[in-house]
Amino acid sequence: MNQLGFPILSLITYLPLLGAFIIATLSGDEAKIACRARAIALGFSVLVLVLGVYVWTQFNTGIAGYQFVEAMPWLSGINVEYRMGVDGISLFLILLTLVLTRSPSSRATASRPARAPSSPRCCCWRR
Repeated sequence: MNQLGFPILSLITYLPLLGAFIIATLSGDEAKIACRARAIALGFSVLVLVLGVYVWTQFNTGIAGYQFVEAMPWLSGINVEYRMGVDGISLFLILLTLVLTRSPSSRATASRPARAPSSPRCCCWRR
């Protein structure tokens, strides 16, 4: 584990994969699936963005080397570990990835066709 006590870098890395899996398992008619998929994608991307901003604000530029290091044994028989950490260069790349992850979900929401004025604003969660 890292200094936070939970694997924040692994969450940043694998939460989008969990969101994609949830979106892939949606069922229903096409319009409801599209609406729910946009909402789920937006939710997961905002969650990952919040975690990334937390890492950015807690990163200490005065320390050389890796921070937020996560190290766990993986294949102990052949001495293989799962290890992840952030240094100054990778912090910038994480922030760039977070912005790019957020961008497609907001663009998908903004590119929807215009609705008739009488249609409800949020009908995707109703049955």
